[in-house]
Amino acid sequence: MSNSHLLSTCSRWLALLLILVAAGLTLGAQPAQADCVPGNQVDKPAFFTDLARQLRNPSVPEDALDFAVRAFLAWEPYENTAACWNPLATTLRYSGECQSWILPGNSAGVQQYPSRECGIRATADTLNYTFNGNGLAYQAIRRMMAKQGFDEAALIEELRRWVGSEGYARAVVSQWRELYYGSSGGGPPGYTFCAWEDERCSFGGVADVAYGANGQFAYRSGVSGGIDCNNGVFGDPRPGVRKACFARTTSGGPAQCPGQYRAEYYANRSLSGSPALVRCEGWPIVHDWSGGSPGQGVPDDGFSVRWTGRARIEDGTYTFIARADDGIRVRLDGSLLIDAWRDQSPTEYRATRDVPAGEHEVQVEYYENGGGALIEFRWERASATASCQGQPIALEQRVEGRLSSATPSISYCLSASAGQIISARMFALGNDELDTYLRVLTADGRLLAENDDGLNIGYNSFLSVRLPQNGAYRIEATRYGSTEGRYALRVEAGFEAAVGDLDRDCDVDNLDRDRLRSLLGQADLGADLDLDGVVGARDAIFQMRSVGVRCQ
Repeated sequence: MSNSHLLSTCSRWLALLLILVAAGLTLGAQPAQADCVPGNQVDKPAFFTDLARQLRNPSVPEDALDFAVRAFLAWEPYENTAACWNPLATTLRYSGECQSWILPGNSAGVQQYPSRECGIRATADTLNYTFNGNGLAYQAIRRMMAKQGFDEAALIEELRRWVGSEGYARAVVSQWRELYYGSSGGGPPGYTFCAWEDERCSFGGVADVAYGANGQFAYRSGVSGGIDCNNGVFGDPRPGVRKACFARTTSGGPAQCPGQYRAEYYANRSLSGSPALVRCEGWPIVHDWSGGSPGQGVPDDGFSVRWTGRARIEDGTYTFIARADDGIRVRLDGSLLIDAWRDQSPTEYRATRDVPAGEHEVQVEYYENGGGALIEFRWERASATASCQGQPIALEQRVEGRLSSATPSISYCLSASAGQIISARMFALGNDELDTYLRVLTADGRLLAENDDGLNIGYNSFLSVRLPQNGAYRIEATRYGSTEGRYALRVEAGFEAAVGDLDRDCDVDNLDRDRLRSLLGQADLGADLDLDGVVGARDAIFQMRSVGVRCQ
């Protein structure tokens, strides 16, 4: 081979080598080291703020941004990586303007990025990544960052997917748990963290306590000194997730108002300080004080009130209706529904929401500045069938309660069918002076039946009624006069409950059953008493005043 031919061949190989080198610089070479800021040395608060703003499904709202940044800051030390612009050590590979390259000596494939913008984009894309298009790859992390829930089991699983170590995952989630529940967003508004599940929530005085997670809570009102935080005490409002207790301190008045609102009246317009008056009040809220005072210690003008209660609501779409003169706010499970905190003549407000079935906390706040003083609040189902407001009760169930000046009535909710006949009976326990009074109403407050002393065979109050429609009904246990005492209430199907089951509650040895059969025109003395569907039986039963059976 000639020297000239050899030179020509070498030149071609040299040219090819230069092309390959140039291509390598374009496709895979890393930038100058001066452009690299190690992940553990980036300006983390600013980096994570921009990262949080790029999360999707859900996006991080502005009011949760500070929490998201603190959660990322708690996560980063567990990575502590030197990878360029990659503080959380993502392995997502990029080409083009964000061409990435592997951190030398890293077997997991942690990538390095040429700029801050590329590092933020890669980390956000990883967290937003979906497996099989289902959007669930890191959804628990995204939901936590947005303050939309803390699913501990899912968070641990997702961090295991991120790094492959369960110990790492549990350590990070432990940090997140403290941040999530230690901030105001962990519990309902106005409640502060008190204790974890299976611990005891202790406090001085009286407090309302919420137990749950992810926006789903069970409540106990008027708790004195403390309460155990577990499913045995509260039920399980959010299965499969570690829950916590949150407390809100209250003062004075009745400790609990079952089936009613706990009403706190303040001698100022700002709901500040200790309430001047605390009492139980029934559903719905209807007050027109005109220019007068709501009660002792409360001025005619310049006062405020907070009503708090728990109601069992069926699944559905509901319209919450408030009318006020002056200011009013309404919350459901801590979420603000109506906000009209201003001086105004009587004005109506409506808010419609989808509500899942279960027990929900309802809170209404009101202030009166001067002149007229009016407040009304109720809710109704979008189908025009209102929801019952009170404690749940079922057929064949016996409940007990206590009536007093602080709690003059208690409401119960019964689900029933159109055309169904029910009998409700109420009697005093250990206090014959308690003059009970019983009412059955539709859920929107229409009276169907009431009774004071219509039956004197062991019950202070008894009534039977045929129900007009499917849905919920409110049974109100109340009283005449001011005598305090305990009572029992039972609701059963049909009229047979009026007499046929007396022996479950009362001494019936002296009950004149033959006389009762005669009054009912039932000739067969060997047959069971069957009053079901016999509307006229009520009048006959009411004549049995001479029997004299007393209930224990």
